[in-house]
Amino acid sequence: MLLFGGQAEKFRPHTAHTFATFVKSSPQGLEQFTISWLPVRLPVRPGKLFPEAGRNYGLHETLDLFNTGKQELALWGPFEIQPSWYCEALAHKQVLDGGGVDFLTLDRGPFLRRAPVRRPDISHCVHAVTRSNEQLRIASSPILGYGEYITRKVADKIDEVGLLVNPCVTHDWLLPALALERYPFHRHHLGESALKVLRD
Repeated sequence: MLLFGGQAEKFRPHTAHTFATFVKSSPQGLEQFTISWLPVRLPVRPGKLFPEAGRNYGLHETLDLFNTGKQELALWGPFEIQPSWYCEALAHKQVLDGGGVDFLTLDRGPFLRRAPVRRPDISHCVHAVTRSNEQLRIASSPILGYGEYITRKVADKIDEVGLLVNPCVTHDWLLPALALERYPFHRHHLGESALKVLRD
């Protein structure tokens, strides 16, 4: 799993995004899918009061949206994850792709950690990732922030709830395998301070 977060333009919250790519390696090659939940009609309008149609954007499709020359995009991983999370994330992506979930930046997510999802039919980009696993959703709630800052919290909670097999190891061979070398990332590690993430 590769977790991405940042902004297409620094200090412009409406260009912020959090997304994740999940990969399965087998003798037949790589299978991969991305949860990158954005409105069908871009750009994102944070002040919009009503939900709008959303869709998952592909990995390179998303990265090309960010490739503005001004982007501040961070990467955590690639990490080996528990196989059960891969299956859960794929099932969640299929729910998102099924047409029953809309996009809304202020998606009325719960502020109490263990509160149930009030509106499973609407989601912003961070919840699209964290709702792929119930423990992760609970641990990362509430989502208060955007870009690299909030993605750092999600990365740490992924580790905290035990979804990573070996959090000390990143599988960097996946970067060329997914043709990611041409994209400039800030590489981050688990457990980094918020100040370091913001400074980088």
